Amino acid sequence: MNYIMSLRICFISLVTVFLFNTPLFASSHETCYLITENPQAIQPEVFSTLTYNYTAKYIRPVIAIPQAGISTEDCLYQISIRKSREIYLVSLKNRELNGIGESSEPGLAGIQQALLSAILQAEGSSASRICQDYPTKFKQLCQDINQMPKKPRDIVRSNQEDLPQGSCNAPQAMTDLRHCNFYKKKFKNCNLAGVLLQGVNLERSSFDRCNLVGANFSGASMARTQFKDSNLRAAHFIKSQMERVKFEDNNLEEVKFTHANLKRADFEESYLLDVDLSYTDLERADFEEANLERVNFTGANLTRAEFEDSILHQVNFTNAKLGEVDLGEAKMSNIIR
Repeated sequence: MNYIMSLRICFISLVTVFLFNTPLFASSHETCYLITENPQAIQPEVFSTLTYNYTAKYIRPVIAIPQAGISTEDCLYQISIRKSREIYLVSLKNRELNGIGESSEPGLAGIQQALLSAILQAEGSSASRICQDYPTKFKQLCQDINQMPKKPRDIVRSNQEDLPQGSCNAPQAMTDLRHCNFYKKKFKNCNLAGVLLQGVNLERSSFDRCNLVGANFSGASMARTQFKDSNLRAAHFIKSQMERVKFEDNNLEEVKFTHANLKRADFEESYLLDVDLSYTDLERADFEEANLERVNFTGANLTRAEFEDSILHQVNFTNAKLGEVDLGEAKMSNIIR
């Protein structure tokens, strides 16, 4: 009997050693942690419960950070919520994921919708499950996600490759449209993810409810162009001429505006996450009641820009020109100067 028991213990020990030294097992069972940010104390118990439940259901199980802390190499999900003009804004960030969700619905329904939308934007593999669970709530967003590559970065990379020349009369996603002239063109409910529009004339044009993920507008002429209810995640506007451009209720996550002319640009009530506005001309730009998180204004000209009632978190103003900037009642935290 003791001999058999010894064999069993030895077998279990060998299996345990094998499993815990197998890379596949370790990666699939890696402990992940969750940190939530709720500076406005928006229904804290409800928000905390929903974040843990939805992260576990649609991404992976997570636990709270222990008192001893974690290392920089550990798996960590950061989910934050803010409210601006009765609109809930939720951001989700991980080493490989990034997503923003918003909702104008009140109370619990709004928090739920914004959180699920952020997960949809960040974790493409969860789209089918969320879209099955909520077939009507995210109908348009699910359609857009199903029509695009899994990650916006895949679209951005494709901009460096040869794309087929697209039609100026019937433009489509993942095409080269640099030969077109879209002056005063009205785009509505369009899918132009990953298109090439460098140097194109888009002055006084408008984009309403469009999928523009990874689109490249660098060097384009875009004075008085308007964007409304559109997804501009990871789009490029480097060195574009964008005086008096207007952004209204768009996803501006990871957008690059470096060296763009944005004089009198209107970002009022917008949510900007990980946006690069370095070395831009933002004289008299309007960020009133906007929510800015990890935005880079290094070397930017912000003379007479307005940030009244805005929220600024981890914003970088290194070497920026801030003459006569209006920060009336702006809420600032972890500002870099």
